Amino acid sequence: MTQVNLTAHRKSAVMNVSEEDHIGRVILKSRRWYEQDLLEDAYQRLRGQGGYVIDVGAHIGNHTLWFTKVCGLAVVAVEPNLDNAVHLHSHVRMNGKADKVEIYNVALGATEGRGRIEPGPEGNTGMARVELDEGGSVAVVTLDSIAETARMFNPERRAALIKIDVEGSAMDVLAGAVETLERDRPLLYVEGERDEIQAFLGPKWKCFGQFGKTPTFGFQRQGGVGWGAPSGR
Repeated sequence: MTQVNLTAHRKSAVMNVSEEDHIGRVILKSRRWYEQDLLEDAYQRLRGQGGYVIDVGAHIGNHTLWFTKVCGLAVVAVEPNLDNAVHLHSHVRMNGKADKVEIYNVALGATEGRGRIEPGPEGNTGMARVELDEGGSVAVVTLDSIAETARMFNPERRAALIKIDVEGSAMDVLAGAVETLERDRPLLYVEGERDEIQAFLGPKWKCFGQFGKTPTFGFQRQGGVGWGAPSGR
């Protein structure tokens, strides 16, 4: 592991990353946040907004740390891979944000169930995925249930942004998030097929851009978070 200090907008975070893993190699080579184009766009759109972020597929915490350290928001981080979740916990503690980040070691889906982790290619833990399996070791819950738990402690708590990077299961995550999407109208950044996502969301949602090397699309809901405000990009 190599410790790296990442900065943006006069804020900084420390991460321990491995040059044996894809995301770690990218960070070490560039000395920049992974998918910084997406993160910068989110920063501009979140300025002046309250609420919290749901980071689905949080991996080791690159995006989670940006949302809490740079954007100053609370984060619900969801990561089903136990090894990644442990690394994520470590990064949150290292950066003094244990009081601002809730970590769920579960997978999200359309309904509750069980699943198993299918590892990604060697040297790329970010491509691990969850396959539904009634005998699997991973709990599968809905995003709506996660958001409802958050609201139990603060009924006015609103999801301002949801990022979904789940290696092919984005539509299942969205299917389990219908209530949250309608109630909170958050910004969405979803890795997947643009037309498929748009068809699910409907005409009230507008795609505002594509980010990252693996296509991730940003959407905003009419009258929702960031609607009508310039992005600054």
